[in-house]
Amino acid sequence: MCLLKKLRIKWLTTRLVVLQQNRLNHQVKDEAIKKECKIYHKLYYLYTKMHGKKHYPFALEMAIECLRIAAQINDIAAQFILGKHFLDEAKWREGLEQ
Repeated sequence: MCLLKKLRIKWLTTRLVVLQQNRLNHQVKDEAIKKECKIYHKLYYLYTKMHGKKHYPFALEMAIECLRIAAQINDIAAQFILGKHFLDEAKWREGLEQ
């Protein structure tokens, strides 16, 4: 099962590299940007499922970075999820200080 997820992540990241380079070097349509955001959301979902696994110790950080990059290209859903995550983390840290 872990091998299939690893291959899926590798396949998605190679697709993202191509889309990202195309976006940086050329003017692309909105459909290509939506496709790139959709792939980032898939990666976010995969990494959140692997949070706490032995073979992926930094899965949560990778998931946050996927959302951060999607938010940089103006994906509203990614901005909302990222903001909610940071707000929950801030509340948790405030509770620790109390």
